[in-house]
Amino acid sequence: MEVFHQDNDNLIQAAGLLLNGESSTEIIMPHVTKTNWLWWTGIALNNPNGSAIDVTFTPYDDNGTALASTTFTMAAGEKSVKLVQSFWGSGEYPAGVSWIKITADSPITGYELFGIDSSGDASSQDALAGVEAMTAANGATTLIYPHTPKLTSKVWAGIVLLNSGESDANVDIYGYNALGQQVAHTTKLLSTGKRVVSVVGGAGANDIFSTATDDISWIKVVSDVPIFGFELFGDQNFMYLSGVNALH
Repeated sequence: MEVFHQDNDNLIQAAGLLLNGESSTEIIMPHVTKTNWLWWTGIALNNPNGSAIDVTFTPYDDNGTALASTTFTMAAGEKSVKLVQSFWGSGEYPAGVSWIKITADSPITGYELFGIDSSGDASSQDALAGVEAMTAANGATTLIYPHTPKLTSKVWAGIVLLNSGESDANVDIYGYNALGQQVAHTTKLLSTGKRVVSVVGGAGANDIFSTATDDISWIKVVSDVPIFGFELFGDQNFMYLSGVNALH
């Protein structure tokens, strides 16, 4: 387990991650938030090897189009934790980044951090969460999102779906209530490289189950090709935030 925290005059954030120690020469960060006054995304990388390695970040937009990459060297045993845009040179971070593929000469480990930056207004919004980066082994044709409350004035949940493969993914999404009864269903087509973020019960173009009359306690996703996913959920005041990789 690793605990991260960020402190300044108006902001105290902490998040704990259960890390399984999986390493790979290719890892996936399935969702990068559009950094703005509220949200930020951080990436942590570890080089557990006994020698220096070259690491390349290749970012993609929502539709799977590759954007400008960046390559850097990590020393033996080095750990690097930065805001995602800081891995690029000043002014070089491309617009429209939705997800990132990270490749390295030798196996590395990594994880993502998501947070609320309220330091500018001294508000109580201080949520922070993290999820492990994914390897090819984390892709699956069935994904379980274990806690997905519908959007209300108090809580929200969002799920991420990513098809990083070379074939389109036909996806069925099933919503279940607390009794295990299926109460909602929808479908999505994820073309190769496409990432979708859906708020459960939201009204946006990519959101799901906005018309479901029952609560949605958990979600099962079934795809005809392996895909990746995780969820974030929290309260509307951003007093807490949790991240969970989809189970399979």
